[in-house]
Amino acid sequence: MVGPGGRPSDCVVDVSADETGSSRGTAVLASAAFVTKAWQNNMIPQMPTQYRFDSARFIDLDSVDGISGTLGPQAGAPTVGTAVLQVSSPGVAFLFHKVCAHNRSQRAGRMYFPGVGENMINDDGTVTGSYVTALNTNVGAFLTAVHAGVSIPPTTLAWRVVHVAGHDGVVQPGFPQGKPNAWTSSDVNSVYVDPKIATQRRRLRK
Repeated sequence: MVGPGGRPSDCVVDVSADETGSSRGTAVLASAAFVTKAWQNNMIPQMPTQYRFDSARFIDLDSVDGISGTLGPQAGAPTVGTAVLQVSSPGVAFLFHKVCAHNRSQRAGRMYFPGVGENMINDDGTVTGSYVTALNTNVGAFLTAVHAGVSIPPTTLAWRVVHVAGHDGVVQPGFPQGKPNAWTSSDVNSVYVDPKIATQRRRLRK
């Protein structure tokens, strides 16, 4: 997505794709297009008019030779936000919490979502009740759409959270247990927006 001043914003969504009766590459391409359109239909309308959807990048992590690529906006789906309002600074974002099954050493998952309008938040940094409801409705619809999967080719989709399950034991700066070398994942059962606004310092440095 592209925001005011041409500033890019990325939202990362981990989706599992289990194909049936088709090649992996064909299923991944169809799934990427399906998820992209679901995002446009359910998430873009909630954004301010200053934001537009320009492309989606995907990579298949199923194997070392998994395909990757970029998709443009999908036909028949919104590309520009509809909320007419003054936007907050680029470092401010909504914070979505992903609810899934995990153990106490793993995180449930989260996602930052840009495009915070000044009238979407109160003076104390909390999201107004009406926008909490609207955001939860939209992200819930996106979750439902992803889990509906794709029919051509037959593929089962699920929004998931990836958990670190092991480390290589080689201690180095930033990795006291070593670098991650094993993973598990859990289905996202529900998603909800945090009642308080969030910030991302890295956005302020770009």
